[in-house]
Amino acid sequence: MTALKVGIFLILATFGMVTNAAPTVYSATDANVTSFAGMTNSAAAAAGFGTVVGAMTLVTFETALPSDLTITGGSTVTSFCGQYCGFNTTAGGQYYRLLSNNQHPDSMTFNFANPIDAFGFFVTGLQSDIFPTQKTVVLTYYGGGSITTVFPSAISGGGAFFGVVDSGQKIVGVTFNGGGDSVALDDLSFRRVTLVPEPGTFLLAGIGLAALASVRRKRQS
Repeated sequence: MTALKVGIFLILATFGMVTNAAPTVYSATDANVTSFAGMTNSAAAAAGFGTVVGAMTLVTFETALPSDLTITGGSTVTSFCGQYCGFNTTAGGQYYRLLSNNQHPDSMTFNFANPIDAFGFFVTGLQSDIFPTQKTVVLTYYGGGSITTVFPSAISGGGAFFGVVDSGQKIVGVTFNGGGDSVALDDLSFRRVTLVPEPGTFLLAGIGLAALASVRRKRQS
């Protein structure tokens, strides 16, 4: 491999680097709930998550999505079958995102044009007693790589909060796998991060640029 090729390779390689640390999960469940008022455990977990993360963007589905967020899977609705398929959790609101077990694949993905390092949401309509397949949340990272986390179980039209923090990392996708259950997702919150190269990235980029400069000098001599 020539010095020119080495230099180009090093520069390109730096922008594909990612180091995935183990994320911290905040979650809790409440069985047999018909409204957000009964989700005391879930609300407490959400409060703890919010205290740790700080300022976040909130998506309630009552207004248009942020321009840097797209969602695949599910549909935004105002009503369906209530407790056993989920409901709105926004105070004074009516909209939420329904994931029906008639949809294939049975998943919903949140794609972020601007990376995030924290993401939380409420889920209602959980029937893990009837649909025992393990629900999961998959985090996809900028530059490649993913981590799968386990979503907690709740029964009889239960509710849950699930939040994940991976400080310093760059998450570009979050996928909720419903395990065959019809559920509602609402009140999503997330924290954006800035794409700043790691110190090692600057070092490799510098080596690559130095290699390119060396090749140019030799060609000019």
